[in-house]
Parts: sequence; structure tokens; C-alpha cells
Amino acid sequence: SKDGSSAKGEASTEKGLDGKANTPSPASLRTLCLQVKGMDCASCTGKVNRALSMLSSVHQSNFDYFAAKVTLLYDPELIGPEAISRYIARATGFEITPSTAFGSAKDDGKKVHSFPVKFGVKPDPEALEANGITMTKNKGYCILSFTMDPRSAIDLLKEYQPSLLPWREAMDLSDGVQQDLVRACIKSIASSICVVPVLVFAWADLDHRKRNIYNGLSLGITSIIMLLCQSIFASSVRSILYLRQVDTSLLVSVSTIVAYVYSFCAYGFQLGGIEFGEPFFETPALLLTLVLVGHAVQAFARKSSGSAIRALQNLQIDQAILVQVDGTTEPVDIRLLQYGDIIRVHKDEAVGTDGIVVKGESWADESSASGESVPVPKRVGNNLIAGSIVVGPELDFQVTRLVHENFLSRLQNLVSDAQQSRSSVQDLAD
Repeated sequence: SKDGSSAKGEASTEKGLDGKANTPSPASLRTLCLQVKGMDCASCTGKVNRALSMLSSVHQSNFDYFAAKVTLLYDPELIGPEAISRYIARATGFEITPSTAFGSAKDDGKKVHSFPVKFGVKPDPEALEANGITMTKNKGYCILSFTMDPRSAIDLLKEYQPSLLPWREAMDLSDGVQQDLVRACIKSIASSICVVPVLVFAWADLDHRKRNIYNGLSLGITSIIMLLCQSIFASSVRSILYLRQVDTSLLVSVSTIVAYVYSFCAYGFQLGGIEFGEPFFETPALLLTLVLVGHAVQAFARKSSGSAIRALQNLQIDQAILVQVDGTTEPVDIRLLQYGDIIRVHKDEAVGTDGIVVKGESWADESSASGESVPVPKRVGNNLIAGSIVVGPELDFQVTRLVHENFLSRLQNLVSDAQQSRSSVQDLAD
């Protein structure tokens, strides 16, 4: 089912019944980027990868745990993006929403550009379609995808007053890492507050004659903690039903539920005057609280680990000065540059993208790339790299690499790949 709406086609694809004997050519595969919300720990990536491996129409996936995004290749003749999102959400319990990888990428053999745009006037969908431009609405902005030159595409839409949204602002609107951190902190704080009286009732030297009252209060508070951890229990059930694997969530679920049920029964016998055993509500309450605190710590570490990528992103400037054929200059968004454009960089300004000096002599501070604090002399024919700063007279350089393929972008990809890499020992431990 191409659009994923056919129940038969979706079911056969989701369960992997169509086989992989006839692997499609790379040119027929499409790229899909998914935003994942609700992850508790690093082992959650294994659940998503396991779910994707059960889809025979998905041939390659790359999970970025720190950005909470997964990029994959899928066969559009067998399944659609909505069907993939629904199956992963059902199998893992996470909130899955299709996202867009801003920038330029090859899709179906063509170079496709995707940019976040805000319009002053609502554009005509027919006019966009006539020019080969696809528009997808998002929260607070629209995503334009097209195969033509970006500057030409924006010029075609001038009557609708388009304005490119900065990448960082667009990514903040769709980023689920912060939401996962807030959710984990709220749960861990609430559970930590609740577990204190349960521990006091269990370990403090209290009036033994009021133990039924203390155990009743412990039962109620522990039940609240169990409700806070319902995502853990649901995850264990999904792992068995959909992913057919045993994971840590199942271990936590079984141990805490057994302790809770035993304590509940022991408390019931106490109320009936039958000595069955002493309930220990503090065991499941404390164990679940420690798990929730661990989730909060991992969520905080995941957000902090993205600081390296954000630091590199901050080195990328948003605008450049374009030198026209007649010698005049005008500011232009860095994403709209083309090969061969002449860019002017004034003193103490950053270089927007990689290029070759065509006019002027100066010096460039390349410490962001090499760590060397001594400025490097630059003259006609020398290379300039994105992120370096001109510390002398102004320079004119010709663009040789666009923003999505310049030095800073490649460095970001290397750092991201290093953060995503996993050893076999980690998989064995999971």
C-alpha cells in the first residue's frame, strides 16, 4: 500500500511478510525523518531499531539518540510515512511524528532542498504545485521542499512575502529532547516526594498498634508511584507482544508488581486478623523511584551531550554579503548561496561557507578548526573555511561548497556519528 491506508498492505509490511528477496535499487528508496518523544534511556534506541528491523520495507535506519530523531530509507511502493510512524508508536509506546531534515539531500535520485519558511500572505497551493514546490504545515511555520535552485524558488514566491526561519528556531519548535527531560524530572520529583513517607512507615520506630493505618497509607502512596510508572509497565508488554524480546523494563515490571501484589495480599490478611506476612510496600516504591531518577539523569545527560553540536551550529552565521555582477552588494541568507557566488567578508566577520579568495589580502583566524591562535595569511587563490574569522582587511571569495556541505557541516556530522556509535559490549549489556 503506497499511502499506508490499506489494512492488508500495511499488515503484511509491518510484519515483514513480503520478504527481502527483491531489494529495490537505492534510487527508488525515499528518505524519512522521524521525531521520537518519550524515550527514557539510551536502551530505548534498541526498541526503535528492533521495530524498524521488523519492517521489510525499511532498508536502512540511523538513530540520533541525542537529537531524538531517526532517519531511514523506505520503499514508497510498499509503505507510507504514516504507516511507519503508527507501527513504531504502537510497538514502542513512543510518540512518533514525521519530521523534516532541513537542508539539501538526495531523494529519488534528485537533490531536494527543504527549508522552514514563514509567509506574510497565505500562498496559493496551486501556484506552488505548478512550480514543483511542496508545502507542509508545521507549528508556526511551513516547510517548503523543492528541487530547483533555492534562490530562484524564493524569488518565485516574493508576492507571498516569504521569510526563511533560522534553523535553530525551527529545530527548537520540533525538538522533543527538552520535553522528555521535563517529563522525566516531574515524574522523578513526584515519586521521590511520595516515597519518603513510605520509607518512614516501614523503617521508623512507630506505634505497632497503628500498623494497619501505616500500611494503608503506604498502599495508597505506592499505588500513586505505580501509576507514575505506567509507561514502564506498558513498555514491557509492548516489548513482548510487538518486538518479541525481553528487556530491562520487563525485569522492573515483574519484580515491582510481584512485590506490590504480595504486599497488598499481606495487608488484606492483616485487616482480616490473619497473620500471613508483613507487607513491604517500600520495596516497589523505592525501586521504581530509583528507576525514575535514573531516567531523569539520563535525560539530562542526553540534553547536555548535545552541547558540542550546538556549539558548532553557533559558529555557522545566518547571512552573508553577496557581491553582484555590477559591484553592488546585498545581504543574503547563507542557505540561498550558489556555487560561484562572490561573497565579501569584512574585518572581524565570520566566513559563512568554504571558498577561494578572489580579491584582497588579509589574515584569517582558523582556531575554531585547527586550534592555532596565530592568524593565517590569505591572498588570492587561498582557501577559506566556514567558521573562520577575517582579522584584517576585507576579502572577496568565491563559494566552492554550499552550507550543507561546508567544513562546519562535515564536522557536525563527524561529531554526531561519534556520539551515535555503539560498541558490541553496550548491545550485550542491554
